[in-house]
Amino acid sequence: MPDWINSATSASRLLGCTKKMILTIGENAARLTEASKRNWTPQTAAWRPDFANPAEKRPVLEDERMSHSTDAIRTELSSQGNEFLDYWLSLRAGRLLPDRAEFDPVQVKHLLPFIVIHELIDPEIIRLRLVGTGVVSQYGQESTGRNYLDFVEPERRAKASEAIFLVREHPAGMSVTLQSSTHGGGNLLRRTIALPVGDAKEDRKFVYFCSTRHEASERPLTEPAKLAVQSVANRRYFDIGAGIPEFSD
Repeated sequence: MPDWINSATSASRLLGCTKKMILTIGENAARLTEASKRNWTPQTAAWRPDFANPAEKRPVLEDERMSHSTDAIRTELSSQGNEFLDYWLSLRAGRLLPDRAEFDPVQVKHLLPFIVIHELIDPEIIRLRLVGTGVVSQYGQESTGRNYLDFVEPERRAKASEAIFLVREHPAGMSVTLQSSTHGGGNLLRRTIALPVGDAKEDRKFVYFCSTRHEASERPLTEPAKLAVQSVANRRYFDIGAGIPEFSD
């Protein structure tokens, strides 16, 4: 038999095998697709990486997102904290965070005594740019211009810095109960909400706090007590659109 006939026969057999392989691959792909459809639920769909925010490593289920929403956090806030959150939300207009230039003190004049503005210089320096008169009167000293970390126990400063930086850089909101020890031996509990604020003009990093004294504070004070050190009694981040950061005190 001529060689060209043998070659043609081999080619025909090879083509037949190739067609069978293609059909098998197609059938397997169809089966996998159908299985995926049967197993799909809204919960499994929520387990996906957030490519818009690389800092969010951990997948978050829909129920967890709801438990960390701005609405879910409101019961933990004081009335002033809720008003401050409402004002912040009104400024951002669909963005992750509002700009510092949009913050109008006249609109929240009654909240100014409770507002503390932190500027994030570097992990070792968080400058207190403004400390409301209500906070100053309870702590018994003017701390504007000071490094916030000076009021944190040395062994906790790295964690305290990380926690505040996450508010701005993730970004996320934070609800925290601060326990403040005074030089006179008293303890103050403060309910605080922290929210990130942008700075398009100078690209500085700010976190605005609204901090009010909690009624459960120990040893009611009859006069200002000078602040010695602050610690965290409870901390919780909440979702403002970029998920919840990974953090543990």
